[in-house]
Amino acid sequence: NKIPQSFWSSNGAAFVSAMAKPTASGIANNFASQIPNPQYNRTESLKVDVQLERIKSHLAVSLRHFRSDSFDDGGSAASRLLNWNIQLPERGATVDLVTTFSPTLVNDFTFGSTEDIVHVALFDGLGKGLDRNSLGINFPFIFGDSSKDVPGKIPTVNVTGFDHLGDFAGAYPSGSVGKIFQFQDVVTKTHGTHILKAGIWIEQDGENDHDQLQIFHDNLNGTFVFSAASSQNGATTGAPLGDVFLGNFDEYRELGFRNYTPWVSWQEGVFAQDSWKATRRLTLSGGLRWDYFPPYKSRWCNFATFNPLFYSREPGVQQTVDPGSGLVTGGNPFNGVAVPCSELPVSGEGHFGVLGGPYNASTRDAINAKLVSLGMLRGLSPEIFQKHYRNFQPRLGFAWDPFGTGRTSIRGGGGVFYTHTALSDATLLGKNVPFQFGADVLGGKIDCPGAPLDSNRNCTGNQSASGSVPNPIPMTGGDLLSKIPAVYQWNLNFQHMLPQDTLVDVGYVGTRSQHNALNVDLNQLPLGTVEANPPGEAIAALRPFPGFGNLFVGMNEANTKYDALQVSVQRKMNKGLQFGLSYSYSRAFDYGSNRFANAIDSYNIPMNYGPADWERHHILLLNYVYQIPFYRNSPSWVGKALGGWEAAGVVAIESGTPFTVTAGTDFANVGGDNGQFADLKPGCDPNSGPKTVAQWFNTTCFVPPAAGTFGNAGRNTVWGPGLKNWDFALFKNGPIFERLRYQFRFEAFNVLNHPSFSCVSCGLDVVQADPAFGTINRMADPRELQFGIKLMF
Repeated sequence: NKIPQSFWSSNGAAFVSAMAKPTASGIANNFASQIPNPQYNRTESLKVDVQLERIKSHLAVSLRHFRSDSFDDGGSAASRLLNWNIQLPERGATVDLVTTFSPTLVNDFTFGSTEDIVHVALFDGLGKGLDRNSLGINFPFIFGDSSKDVPGKIPTVNVTGFDHLGDFAGAYPSGSVGKIFQFQDVVTKTHGTHILKAGIWIEQDGENDHDQLQIFHDNLNGTFVFSAASSQNGATTGAPLGDVFLGNFDEYRELGFRNYTPWVSWQEGVFAQDSWKATRRLTLSGGLRWDYFPPYKSRWCNFATFNPLFYSREPGVQQTVDPGSGLVTGGNPFNGVAVPCSELPVSGEGHFGVLGGPYNASTRDAINAKLVSLGMLRGLSPEIFQKHYRNFQPRLGFAWDPFGTGRTSIRGGGGVFYTHTALSDATLLGKNVPFQFGADVLGGKIDCPGAPLDSNRNCTGNQSASGSVPNPIPMTGGDLLSKIPAVYQWNLNFQHMLPQDTLVDVGYVGTRSQHNALNVDLNQLPLGTVEANPPGEAIAALRPFPGFGNLFVGMNEANTKYDALQVSVQRKMNKGLQFGLSYSYSRAFDYGSNRFANAIDSYNIPMNYGPADWERHHILLLNYVYQIPFYRNSPSWVGKALGGWEAAGVVAIESGTPFTVTAGTDFANVGGDNGQFADLKPGCDPNSGPKTVAQWFNTTCFVPPAAGTFGNAGRNTVWGPGLKNWDFALFKNGPIFERLRYQFRFEAFNVLNHPSFSCVSCGLDVVQADPAFGTINRMADPRELQFGIKLMF
């Protein structure tokens, strides 16, 4: 069938025109392109040392600047090869003043500042297919042009069976700026056989976040979905591309004003320690540290969190959900959402939006009153989360010379270490409602996505955001207890000095950490809920907190365990040779190895426990420097050219890291995948595979789990390929003038060009009929050669 052009939607036709045209024959996989993706790095540093004799002080001032620029296209979502540019400038300064009051009393004062910037820009502005006006795209925004950073940027268009339009460039431009200011003062006093130290530090750190878009696929300028689903689009032709031409979308999602959250936190700490030479052969050390790590807050109170303590079950307040469609039909849609402070401050005016509209002097009073009436503003502290003050951290250590010869030492120690809970990119509380607001429209018209339609599907009335709140609302939260992450560490080492300045060290290191971050879905259905209810009932109607989708809350409830045997042999430069050899055998287990880790089963957190993502059982490292003896001290021209060379290298041999084979979909029927495991056949060893590029592990060991169950394969049960790498360098030092010297360097990374494989995602989604399942899909960088010259004066 052919759709007459008179029936076309002008915006739908513009969408199709903007999509990439085939570069090859066939109806599938018919577009290919190759674009260089350059990266530019630049580093500058300056250090000035001044000896202040009058006050017996040494002043050191350091300045540094680093910038990395990388360019890329939109990947598979490149309609017209949409380019973007990631700029990562970083700058910092340090002032260090060391004052010697007496031979036994020294004070060290340090001030430091760093600024870490992430800015993602649209390269060439709106060129190369990003300008919607030049493409003939003119549909009106639900939240108006003023809510957009770049009103002329294209929307994201997802058409089933076709490549996306504008998907990757959707969230940009965006960025964040992180700033840290730190003051520290340490006093050292030598008294007899004691070396006493005491100090204080104060730090202000924060991050100005202007990149908190993680709902609706990020595009502030709208996302259209064409999937020909009759349940959402009653006017579908049954062909997604046909629906695009007619302008009948299945779903349209749009974000309002981008939230700009200035996070800040003040931290402080004090410590005191003593190193006591108890006898000629025994030294004891001990200390106590106290730190205060308050939760982050926003200077403008513009973030929100969900917590069950704020959720009301009262009729009329609790959301009601239609069991057939899963849509919220009544109640307070923001039930359970909390905003800090008693009111939004004047200082935030003009910097963000609330409930889809701008927050400014004319709207401030009305918005504050509205947030109070909806139960979101409830007089909470600016941080919302609990503060902890009992952060005492004792440390003990000893060093013992058992024979009194000065060549053998037994050392040991242990301590407690607390750390500040970092801002999480996984939950991003600044991107929640009511600040990062969105609209969700089903079965509408491209040319007027927020307006009502008449019986002939013609646009009537005005665009409106009212009644189009995301349904159900996407939301995240933080743990109100906000426990401080704690690390308990201990070690015991035996050291012995061999002839020719060679030191042998054998030791054990143990670490246990508590209260690490893990994202837990508080709205996950308990196992068996779907099966216990009538068939076809919407999952949204069965969730513990109706009215919301997944509710991922960053919970500090995960633990980590690490034990290692460490052996090293270090030789100082002796007879032209210096080398270091180290080996470690370790075991590490945790519940999740990064801030994006999710609990598989929210009601059974230990299900996540398994080998850490970063664990390598065996690591062998060798480094060396060899002074080539030929012509080393020859004054002739031949000696100057061929003498003075040094060879250096690093050899790394490491076993592989583990990965998880997942089910690929929600077999458990709990309202979300969350990385559910596949099933492992009884008695089958997945690591018994052929260990080839074509098949690394035994893929026949894994099968999809039964419906209504979690898979039993477990986390990180398959071990990937190891690493073998040789780096080599050749360099020469020499004089040019009396105070000017040079260093020439030749460096070869992976000098043998040995292939080192990795298995990223090769074990994912056993349910997918993917011929690449179990195959090696990534290789480390090939051999790289580098030449350089350094001038020293």
